[in-house]
Amino acid sequence: MRKSELRHIIREEIALLAERKKTMMFKFPDDRKAKNFVRELENSALTTGIAKGNIAIVDVPSNRRKYDKDIAKVMKKYRGELEEALSERMEFDDFDYRSSHGKAPKGKGNWAFAFEHPRKNPKAWFAPSYLTYAQAKKAAEKEAKKRGAYMAWTLG
Repeated sequence: MRKSELRHIIREEIALLAERKKTMMFKFPDDRKAKNFVRELENSALTTGIAKGNIAIVDVPSNRRKYDKDIAKVMKKYRGELEEALSERMEFDDFDYRSSHGKAPKGKGNWAFAFEHPRKNPKAWFAPSYLTYAQAKKAAEKEAKKRGAYMAWTLG
């Protein structure tokens, strides 16, 4: 198995795991409060996480709103604030494009993206008109947010 194929398989596995969980990053006034926040979440069996300095990173099951409310209560107790929900970042995977064209996607064209893994659901979404790859990615990101997707695959 080639190194690039192995990387692609690892990305697929990470994407499948990320579908089930969302990662959230919190900032606290000091290190002690961040550690206590993570400890309390783990002791109450809400979630697991790590604390590094005054930052706490926790994984939350994405299908349960109750978890968000309970975590918010604990966060307020330790005077923390949500920095960002890391799974809300858009990620693009261009492995299929690179393997079929032998180069990175760039330039103008009619770009196609998939918002579910291409091997699971081969339905393509085409960017409007004739755009550069950067413009097409921005359009795909807007479409992904409408669909509730966090990842897009550039199709080749």
